Amino acid sequence: MTQNELLLAELRARGRRGMTPRDAMRIETADGIVSIYRLAARVKDLRDRGHDIRTAHDPSGPHARYLLVEDVCPACGSRAHVFCNREPEQVGLWR
Repeated sequence: MTQNELLLAELRARGRRGMTPRDAMRIETADGIVSIYRLAARVKDLRDRGHDIRTAHDPSGPHARYLLVEDVCPACGSRAHVFCNREPEQVGLWR
């Protein structure tokens, strides 16, 4: 599994929790622990492939939190819709 495939799977699994660079340093897989040191570069690769990944400020530290928008509603956590018919700014998670 490539880092891009691993990152996409991990973003889907994490849902509205998203992923920070700190999270990317320790990803548990069936094969053991994997680290993605260049998370921003892998996010750019996925964005270039058409995935809608948003960047939010992480209140727990001075780093970004990446969220995959196409899979989860940030307001309610549902996978059935994206924004509960509200704009991202109304939800308060996106910049």
